[in-house]
This record gives sequence, C-alpha cells and structure tokens, in this order.
Amino acid sequence: MVGVGIWGLLIASCLVLLALLALAALAARAAEHPADRRALRAEADELAAEAQAIAVAADNARTAADQLRDRAAAAELARDDAWQRQETAGRAYQQALLADQEDRPAAVVTGAPLPAEHGRDVSRAALTAYRRGDISVQQLRTVWRRAGGAPPDPTAADRADRAVDRHRVRDQAARREYDVVAAAARRAVEAAYIAELSAAALAEEAAAAAADAEEARYVADRAERSH
Repeated sequence: MVGVGIWGLLIASCLVLLALLALAALAARAAEHPADRRALRAEADELAAEAQAIAVAADNARTAADQLRDRAAAAELARDDAWQRQETAGRAYQQALLADQEDRPAAVVTGAPLPAEHGRDVSRAALTAYRRGDISVQQLRTVWRRAGGAPPDPTAADRADRAVDRHRVRDQAARREYDVVAAAARRAVEAAYIAELSAAALAEEAAAAAADAEEARYVADRAERSH
C-alpha cells in the first residue's frame, strides 16, 4: 500500500509537470490562434482533473496511514500484555526454583542427625539415583537407614520437580510469545511510519497541484476574455 502511494505520487507529479509545460506553451500562442485557446482550456481542465486525482490519492493515503497507526497501537498493547505475561511466568518460575532449593536441604536432614559427612554424601547420592530411576523406594530407604538418617518423601520431591518443570515450560512459552508479538509490533510501527510519510508527501503534492490548477484556470479565462 505504501509503495502504491509513492509510485502514485511520482506519476502524478510527472503528469502535472507535463501539463504545466504544455499550458505555458499554449498560453504563449493563445492570443493569435483560437484553436490554441481551446487547447489551453482543455489543458487547464486536464490539470484540474489531475489535481483532483492527487487529492483523492492523498485522502486514501491518509486513511491507510490512520488504519496502520491504529494497528500499530493495538500491536503495541498486545506486546505490553505479552511482556506482563512473561514477567509473571518468569517470577513464578524463579519462586518455584527457590522453593525447591529451600525444600531439598530440609529433606536431607529430616530425622536424626547424620553421623558424618560421608553419610550425607551417600544419602544425597541415593536420592539422586532414585530420581534417575536407578534404585527403588525400598533401596532408597535402606541406604538412608544405614547412613543414619530418615529418608525424605520421594513423592513430595517428585511433585516439587514437576512443579518446577511446569513453571519452566510456561516461562519459555511466555518468552517465545513475547518475542513474536514484539516483532509484529515493530513491523506495524514501521509500516505506519512509512505510510504517514507517504500520506504527508501526497498531501503536499495535492496542495501544489490544486494551486497549479487554479492558476491554469485563470490563464485560460484570461485568454478567452481577451477575444
């Protein structure tokens, strides 16, 4: 649409220029030749028609630019909403991570104190092995008893892991959504800006063409009144 407006501006400018050149040539001969006076009137009418066409094109360009500006504003609102969703999802994910990190040490030291650093290492390794599926719940409990502590609730740990995973997935999805919406907003703003420039240029050309058409009518009227 913007490209059409620019090409329309160039074509219309060329047509007006040619009409003005023809008008000047006819005005110089109009006093001597009636046919030239008729041609002068025809050229003036053609110039007026071209000026009207440019005015219509300028109005259409302004309407298109207004529509694109509205779309850009809507796209920017959608971008802001997506940003808020991304922020909310990111905070929820961070809170889930923090909660999981805070819960894990408590799970390790639940029950009687562990007798030594070696026992804690063994207990942590057993819990990791259980989460990988390498050992059963019974084997996990056996290791913890031998290490001198009480085993954590593996079901609760799994639930915490799943909660963290869900929040991570939501955070990633919100970030992807924001990237897509933000890119669309940038394109919409750029399109609106270019359309507004095109509309402004056409409006200036329409005003100049209208002035030229008025001058052409005056020249034609004067030539006709002189005879």
